[in-house]
Amino acid sequence: MKILFKILLTLFLLVILLLGVAYFFVTRPGVQKRFVEANLPEGSSLEYVQVTPSKLVLRGVDLQSPDGSRMQVARMESGFSPWAAIFDQTIRLSGLEVEALVVELPKRSTDTKTPKTSDSTSVDRPVDPKVVKSERPVDRTAPAGDPADVLYALGQLEWLLEIDSINVEGAIIDAYENRYGFEIVSGPIAPGLETELQASLELESKEALEGGLQNFTSRMQLHFKQNKSGGFESLSLDSNTSGGNASGASLLSVSQTMSLQVDASGESARLNFAANVDLPEPGVFFPELRSLQGLVLQAELTADAEGSVLTVNQANLDLSAGGQPIATVNLEQALTLGAKQQFAGRLMTVDLTHLPLSWINPWLGDGLELIGAPLAAQFVLQGASDGTLEVQTGEALEWGPVSLKQAGELLVENLTLRVNPTIRVEPDQTIHYDLRDFQLADRYGSFLIGQLSGQTQDAPEEALFGGLQTEAVLEIGLAELLQQPLLEGRAGVLAGQAKLRLTVDENAEFPVRVQASVDGLRARGQPGSRQDYRLAAQLKRSETGTYALGTNLQAGLESRPSTSVQLGGQVQPDRSPLPFQLDLTSPAIVQRDLDILLAALTPQKTAPAPGIADPGEKARPTEPDAAGQRHASENVVRPPWADLVGSINLQIDAFALNSGHLVRGISAQADISESLLDLRQIRARLQDGEITGRARVDYDARGSSPYTVASQLNFKDVDPAVFSRKRSGSVPVRGLFNGDFNLDGTGPTLQDALENSQAGLLITGREGVLTAFELDNRSQIGLLGAGLLGQKFERPGITAMAEAVPYFKDMRFENFTLNLTRSRDKVVRIPELAFLSDHLRIQGEGMVAASRLDEVLDQPLQLSLALGAKGRLVDHLETLQLLGPQTDAEGFRSWKSEIDIKGTLADPDTSALEKMLSEAARRAIRGSSAKETNSSANETGAAESTKKDRREDNIDAGLNLLNSVLGN
Repeated sequence: MKILFKILLTLFLLVILLLGVAYFFVTRPGVQKRFVEANLPEGSSLEYVQVTPSKLVLRGVDLQSPDGSRMQVARMESGFSPWAAIFDQTIRLSGLEVEALVVELPKRSTDTKTPKTSDSTSVDRPVDPKVVKSERPVDRTAPAGDPADVLYALGQLEWLLEIDSINVEGAIIDAYENRYGFEIVSGPIAPGLETELQASLELESKEALEGGLQNFTSRMQLHFKQNKSGGFESLSLDSNTSGGNASGASLLSVSQTMSLQVDASGESARLNFAANVDLPEPGVFFPELRSLQGLVLQAELTADAEGSVLTVNQANLDLSAGGQPIATVNLEQALTLGAKQQFAGRLMTVDLTHLPLSWINPWLGDGLELIGAPLAAQFVLQGASDGTLEVQTGEALEWGPVSLKQAGELLVENLTLRVNPTIRVEPDQTIHYDLRDFQLADRYGSFLIGQLSGQTQDAPEEALFGGLQTEAVLEIGLAELLQQPLLEGRAGVLAGQAKLRLTVDENAEFPVRVQASVDGLRARGQPGSRQDYRLAAQLKRSETGTYALGTNLQAGLESRPSTSVQLGGQVQPDRSPLPFQLDLTSPAIVQRDLDILLAALTPQKTAPAPGIADPGEKARPTEPDAAGQRHASENVVRPPWADLVGSINLQIDAFALNSGHLVRGISAQADISESLLDLRQIRARLQDGEITGRARVDYDARGSSPYTVASQLNFKDVDPAVFSRKRSGSVPVRGLFNGDFNLDGTGPTLQDALENSQAGLLITGREGVLTAFELDNRSQIGLLGAGLLGQKFERPGITAMAEAVPYFKDMRFENFTLNLTRSRDKVVRIPELAFLSDHLRIQGEGMVAASRLDEVLDQPLQLSLALGAKGRLVDHLETLQLLGPQTDAEGFRSWKSEIDIKGTLADPDTSALEKMLSEAARRAIRGSSAKETNSSANETGAAESTKKDRREDNIDAGLNLLNSVLGN
């Protein structure tokens, strides 16, 4: 037994020895320093540390944070009891002293040393609701904390403070290297003892801060009393802050007082707060308020808490600038939070007397800036006994004139807003709104008048219009609206008054209804024409999530519309790509109605000059290597219809052209997906003729030229007079024509595929008329008179001229052929132009200068024509010396020279033919005059002279008439 006792005693002594050695080892400064340094952030250091059961000493502390901030402590020393913290939950310090505590905030880079006001805030950036939902799900059932809990928490702290004294001195160095010295001094802190803590902050930098602030001082006194069981019984804070410039003028003066009495056990508290802010030059601290002087803010707040109910008894705020009031907020009766409030009467009044727009601009974001008259209005918050809250203006709000700019560019100019708004919030959180007497006016008067009312409430997220009911009725002067800089030039409206009614009601059969009308619409491109238009649309949702759409567009009289178009279909907006199916039908469409509408919708701003090649496009190699192909595929632009998948059916019974002709039975079908746009079964009837065709665009993002375009168009027995704007059918060519048009192209973009395409057009015609130039009634009478005079006075040249010209006015043909081809060099070649009639044969070839596809008809034309004549026309042309000696096997005698046709395909210039005929006429006239002069010289006698003079006068009259016909 003694041996066992000795062994146990030996082990006990050994453990005591080991503990003593361990305690001695752990309390060594060197050991503690190595342990602490191992856990400090990278770049940090420590000169000395010693922690014992009764003392805490730190010297030479240098802590560096990864964000660039830094904290240095020359010395920190205090009596410390870890046992009190572990067993008694008491922080017990005897004389906390901190010397040379320096806190350095992260420094700004040199190019951003001057703080700048951001053009947009995080609120302005669009947020994907799906991302937000996945990252931070919202628990709608989680109860909100009582507002009084925060106050009670201060009186229910579990830890006690027992500190003999606090003495801390140091400095803060901000991001702009400005140094602020601070000091914190406190007497004894213990449960049941009222303590005073004093703190001060003073600018020590010698150089003035931005705006001239050089003298800055802030002093604070905090009185508090700690409960014996933990927490605080009362808190009282008084602070004063002042600042001035180098000359001693005041730039800042802020004073505030706060007192808080807390009875945690009885769950009651009382809070009093008051503040006074005086900024003689607010632009020093807020650049957006640079235009203001003498800004003064005064605020008062008193509140009581009883249990979970917090009652705000008083809340007042007064804001003024330069001695003039700007805004006032007054709480007119107690406001209870955390329990059902019995509202009755006026709760709060907000008066905006002279609110500068510079105060609103920082909240707009995106570089937006309001300029104009300050805002003046009164908003009244009223309550009802059932818990309803209502916000309305004391009188109708009128604000303006106001202009809006973005990045220095004017968007809205000198507009005045007039409205009488009311917003009501019911106990079930339903929000009702009513904007009565809404008017928007420019300097010439109101151009937008109407009202908006409705309500909204919480609804399932999948419901597109869930919880929303609204109705808007507006009358809009379109020309006045489009004169605003934001919309100027975006449409070609010259005049027109629009009426709009929008109704949204989730409980209706069709949740969305739109009715719109435009009276007296006139377009700048067609100022002499006007028309009325009406639009009706409605939308509803089925149980499967599919939305059914129906619209009706009419033009003309409401009782007898000239144009009527219906669009119906289905869409599924909750799916991507967007599935849809649309049907467009119409019993009748008048081209004039569409022309006016399209001209009104056409932007009027000057577009960039067409045909300018993209520098990047010029640099693209003709045959890129593999790396170039990969690069092209990585930067391809998806087609505009990439997010759609569906079909469209088109059916138009009759389309009235401006020429008075009707195109009947227009039909087509379109299939749309990202990889294919296919317009097929194109069909239309023009009198006895027919047009058919198909066009498609294939898209494959994997290739270097992802777009492939193919189009075919065929027509049979079509008369070009159908497309004339004149009801007389006045076009250069008339007859029955057949044609085939083909186009194929590829490219990195759809535009490139079209521009680099190869195309061909072959037109053949029969039994038609080709008009080289037109002759009016006066010209035809002149030709008849010239022919008669030529026969009477034996002038064969004049007679031949007068009888030959009509052959070229309306040249009837048996066969007509025109062949056009366009290759990748963008030059349109005319390999064949053939014309055959009983008296005339024309054969030609030529080209059209290289151009964009949409400008082919307007580019310079070069066409050479070889002519042949037979029949009676040969006699007339031979007299005019226009024919050569050759005659072919078909009996056509060739002209001496070819004719060059200039102009464009849309407007060919046939003046060369007129010039040839005119020169022949001049030769005939000169020859006849010379013969007449020689014969008259041999005549004698007064009677003969008189007869000769009368004959010459008659001939001269005929020649002048012929010259006027030919344009001489």
